[in-house]
Amino acid sequence: MLGRLVNPVAALMVEISVIDSDLGDELRRTTRRLVALVRLLEPVLRHFAQLELRLERTIAQVEEVTGQEVSDELRNRLAGQLGILRVRPALERLSQVHPDALDESNTDVPA
Repeated sequence: MLGRLVNPVAALMVEISVIDSDLGDELRRTTRRLVALVRLLEPVLRHFAQLELRLERTIAQVEEVTGQEVSDELRNRLAGQLGILRVRPALERLSQVHPDALDESNTDVPA
């Protein structure tokens, strides 16, 4: 009868804390920080995407006004100068540390 009254999540957390007493609190703190950082990052990424579109539209206008096509090489050089080329690799690094992308072979979690 007592077994039915026990919250299985709480019971599992107790068992986990016997093995690693800091894990629950550390996960809660880290989770709060991650959620807060993502909330800060989302509007900046949306703004960046809008700026990229704006740049493309402006380049198209430059091409129309000058009658000359802007080459891919020139676009890439401009993107490098503006720092645009650094964004996608930075986002890729984030995807590489996404929890679903990690496995036991590339984490520093003690066994």
